[in-house]
Amino acid sequence: MTTGLSDNEAITREGGLHRTLGKRQITMIGLGGAIGTGLFMGSGIAIGYAGPAVLLSYLIAALIAVIMVFSLSEMAVVHPTAGSFGTYAEIYLGPFAGFLIRYTYWIQ
Repeated sequence: MTTGLSDNEAITREGGLHRTLGKRQITMIGLGGAIGTGLFMGSGIAIGYAGPAVLLSYLIAALIAVIMVFSLSEMAVVHPTAGSFGTYAEIYLGPFAGFLIRYTYWIQ
């Protein structure tokens, strides 16, 4: 017993979709593949040199990144303004911190 859609139902449901990729999208897919390959190669070399403790350091770094993302998302919900990092630094750390963060972003 099959519960899938027939060919005609699938075609009518997805009739408005376009199956095209732009030049930018293909470029981003290529960049993502190159970066991912580089990460796996770099991880393998680091694990070969330092052993499995590298995985623990990657786990700690990932935990810090997740905490930062959750913190920023909470601040974005409480203070929905433009200029996110600079505004949050100014609100929570003071005007000089906001100034410093904004110009650090500008320099980057």
